[in-house]
Amino acid sequence: MIKAIIIDDEEDARESLRLTLKKFCPDVEIVQVCEGPKEGLEAIDSHSPDLVFLDVQMPHMSGFDMLEKIAMKAKEKQADKDKAAKNCKDV
Repeated sequence: MIKAIIIDDEEDARESLRLTLKKFCPDVEIVQVCEGPKEGLEAIDSHSPDLVFLDVQMPHMSGFDMLEKIAMKAKEKQADKDKAAKNCKDV
């Protein structure tokens, strides 16, 4: 199963995509449907999805701004893992 999240500020778009995926993509499991960027970022953190359907134009934060935040957070997590691994080697 492919874990997916839908993030879109338009209810009709969210529902249309959800129904289309349900009908044509049985291997895609929608783990959460979000109506805004803040909720979407929290969902990504908690579910670690394989796939994110992301609206580009949303109020308060664009989809591209969200991608930048996601990338920065991933780099921070990797840096923390690298630091922990280095500390283990030094012991």
